[in-house]
Amino acid sequence: MPASGAVERHRGPKWASFYGAEALRTQLAFFDRYLRERDVPPPPRLRLEIRDRLDHVVQVRDEREWPPARTDWRRLRLGEGGALSDAEGGAGSVTSDLRREAAVFDHRFDEDTELSGPMTLRLRVAATGAEDPRLFAGIEKWSHGAPVPFEGSYGYGRDLVAQGRLRLALRELDPVLSTPHQPEHTFRTLQPVRDGEEADVLIALSSSATLFRAGDELRLTVAGRYQRPRNPFFGHFPTHYQPTTSGKATILWSPGNASTLEIPVIPKT
Repeated sequence: MPASGAVERHRGPKWASFYGAEALRTQLAFFDRYLRERDVPPPPRLRLEIRDRLDHVVQVRDEREWPPARTDWRRLRLGEGGALSDAEGGAGSVTSDLRREAAVFDHRFDEDTELSGPMTLRLRVAATGAEDPRLFAGIEKWSHGAPVPFEGSYGYGRDLVAQGRLRLALRELDPVLSTPHQPEHTFRTLQPVRDGEEADVLIALSSSATLFRAGDELRLTVAGRYQRPRNPFFGHFPTHYQPTTSGKATILWSPGNASTLEIPVIPKT
């Protein structure tokens, strides 16, 4: 019998999930089918676990591919006053200190919305006073005026929904590996950013499977440093990324050249 693969996507603690009762049943069924050659149904190609916070699973379901083929890819436009909207806006910009500040944009959901899949941030950006600028993008979920925590790597319990980062000098895209909704960079060619020069960059954000309830907010932050503290007790240890040490970044947008966040909305069935 030919071997087959299956993928499980979850947001629970790594070892607790692996050794949990359901996971052990799945592993045993896999071995029964492919090692003992018993008459056991094949596993689903993808098991997807959707959460609305760190400790609550909303739904578990099987999928045939990743991202799901039925995904409704929507682009939210960055705008004045920290707006993040699906409506066309005018021209504008926001400037932040890369060492101490973050540019923040919020989008409020009017109905329950599941976001399952990767996100992509498209920015028109100019850096000044920064020798080798780096940008760190994060997606937070806010509910009733407070951030909602999620499980992260290494047992970190106050993680973001999704995150991504890019050294702007390595912004060259790989035309072979990139897909319409998942950009990949070559990381081979240096394209230094001159002081004040505007550049178009794509930042791939990590995948997630998250439910936003009606009234919840998605918050996008863009900074010059990693957005979680690095220490073994209260931070995202041992993850570490070199920050931008000086300068400012200006994010720009206009009707003909919008800065956007692409989100993977799963239609209701």
